[in-house]
Amino acid sequence: MLLNDARRESPRRKRVGDRWRGEPRPSRRGKRKRRATKSRGRVKHVKAHPLVPLAEKRENLPLNRTKPVPRDRHGVHLAYQRVAKLAELPQGRGLCIKLDGIEIGLFQVGERIYAMENRCPHADDPLSEGVLDGPIVTCRAHGWQFDVRTGFRPEDADGFPIPRFSVRVRNGGIEVDLQSEPLPR
Repeated sequence: MLLNDARRESPRRKRVGDRWRGEPRPSRRGKRKRRATKSRGRVKHVKAHPLVPLAEKRENLPLNRTKPVPRDRHGVHLAYQRVAKLAELPQGRGLCIKLDGIEIGLFQVGERIYAMENRCPHADDPLSEGVLDGPIVTCRAHGWQFDVRTGFRPEDADGFPIPRFSVRVRNGGIEVDLQSEPLPR
């Protein structure tokens, strides 16, 4: 017993919590509460590295990629949704409609109808209120021009286009598909 006490007083021995180093740990049953976390020292949260491209972060995905495709009463996907009547679309101007929280500008060029996001990237002005001259719509705020067929500016065909959507006409109504893949140039 005396030898045991001398070992405890040794400068090389240290206390670890409620016990001396080298002594057996007490049983955990009923005596100690378990920690609330289950991580046991593992990393709980990892922040995204600043060099990860913004497109890979979920909050930066385009809105038309994150929304579910609507379904009819039988559970069949409804990709195209009716948004307006063909007679409502004015000649030489655009028509602004709102579908699933996205403002879309509809434009008629000849017999074809085009749908694109109704927002000028320069000043967030609605493009549907601009002047349509052939396939080119001119923003009323500052004169930027966009080709409604491609979404690009005519003088900057390699830049970033305005998102476009697939359109079809059925029974006198215009239908837009928000879930389609981005349209080719």
